[in-house]
Amino acid sequence: MAYITVGDIRDEGVSDSQYTDGHIEDRITLAQEIIELLTGRFFEAREDQSFKLDGTGHNLLWFTIPPITASSISSVKIDDVEVDSDDYEFFTRMGQDWRFNPKLRMLYGIWPKGKSNIEIAGDFGFVNANTGVDPPVFDAPPLVKDLCK
Repeated sequence: MAYITVGDIRDEGVSDSQYTDGHIEDRITLAQEIIELLTGRFFEAREDQSFKLDGTGHNLLWFTIPPITASSISSVKIDDVEVDSDDYEFFTRMGQDWRFNPKLRMLYGIWPKGKSNIEIAGDFGFVNANTGVDPPVFDAPPLVKDLCK
């Protein structure tokens, strides 16, 4: 799913006579790829994603792409063995935007040090979440949308 639509570009004053919808869609795709390359993040909700991470040897595990909500991590495995969800928590600090520094805290012990030995699965993306509607709507932050335009 694109961060913006052809309609968003048309609303900026770009007419059909200037550029075709196909051309605008290609430019949106390119802009989105550049944004993701430069930030190391994606700004759309992607369901059923899985990431392999290096164990840290302590109780916090940082990762780049935040879950779309604090509860959208579906499973965590250490060396292919599922960790009980009561053994870890998605760690946030009051007043901070957790999307910039997502991490899991192991409540009983540590994340064993290792190379790609931790797997996190769930729904991820650096998105704004409107959970007050059914179904919830997740979209790119306004700054990212403007940059994409």
